[in-house]
Order: sequence, then structure tokens, then C-alpha cells
Amino acid sequence: MSIWLKKWPVKTLEEVQRRKALLIARSATQRVELFQIFDRLERPVNIAGQVIFFLKKPFVLTGLAALLLKKKRRKGLAKLPGLLWRGWQVFSMFRQPRV
Repeated sequence: MSIWLKKWPVKTLEEVQRRKALLIARSATQRVELFQIFDRLERPVNIAGQVIFFLKKPFVLTGLAALLLKKKRRKGLAKLPGLLWRGWQVFSMFRQPRV
């Protein structure tokens, strides 16, 4: 006798059909839950991917390192947010518009 028959003793066709319907309903519920989880995570993952792609560019890394070295010599990092905002504005002027 098989292990499967010991675990689920199926005797009639109706029991097989009931079990099949139960498994289909359970998988449908799990599919909906998985879609909801994926839907909530899709936007943050896309944003993180764009940030990582942007930060991988040597131009950006060199600029950030130079900015931090320059600000470290002076009065600390107090003006850093303003400089970052100004840099973002300049970058926004020169980047190509998305189609």
C-alpha cells in the first residue's frame, strides 16, 4: 500500500472531487493574497531600482564624494540639504524628458 493512500484514504469518486474543489479554492485564495502582497511591493521595488541605477553612475558617485569632502572641511553638513536640492534642480533641467 502506498504512503499517499495511508495519508489520505480516498474511497469514492465524490471524495476525490470534494478534495479537488477544496484544493482549487485554497489555491485561489493564496493566489489573491500573493497578488495583493506583490501589488503593495511593486512600487517601492521600482523606486529602489531607479535609485540604485542612478547611484551606480560614476559621475554621481564622484559628485557626492566631492560634495561631502568640501562640506566636511567647512562648517559641517548644515548646508548639505540645500546643496542637494540645488543640485537636483540643475540635474532636472538637463535630463531628458520621459516619453
